[in-house]
Amino acid sequence: MHVSSFRVAALAFMLTASCIAAAEDAPTTSPGAAPPPVQLPSWMSGDVVKAAVAINMTDAQKHDFNEAVGDYVTDHFAMIQKEAKREAPDLEQRVRSRDGSLLRKLDDRLRKILTTEQWPAYEDYRKVLQKELKTAPLPQQSGGTRAQPGVGGGRG
Repeated sequence: MHVSSFRVAALAFMLTASCIAAAEDAPTTSPGAAPPPVQLPSWMSGDVVKAAVAINMTDAQKHDFNEAVGDYVTDHFAMIQKEAKREAPDLEQRVRSRDGSLLRKLDDRLRKILTTEQWPAYEDYRKVLQKELKTAPLPQQSGGTRAQPGVGGGRG
């Protein structure tokens, strides 16, 4: 398995998150030409961005949050790739179980970063992110195995 494609997805998320930070700080109207469009991962929908912004994080929190979520997304796709290669008949159940473990790990990291006031907005973000990841295509790999639609890898 080539982990580099998963790192690319994580780096794309971090780039997107920095765009979120820039969007929060940018004036509402731009006097010049529009900036060039940024190619976002398919799971990085407008709803995911809005939910992240709604957490209302400080700059220091944004960095730690981006790192934690980037690690989660990388681990999520790596886990699906690994489980898909096993070709077990209970793939969906295995993915759901292992992803639950990854989410608990993410929650544990973010409890140290976010305040109790920010936690409800994070829980909303997590729900939106999970929904988008469930239908997101897996990052491409050479000879890549792709998970089945509805199992976190593919739109069908």
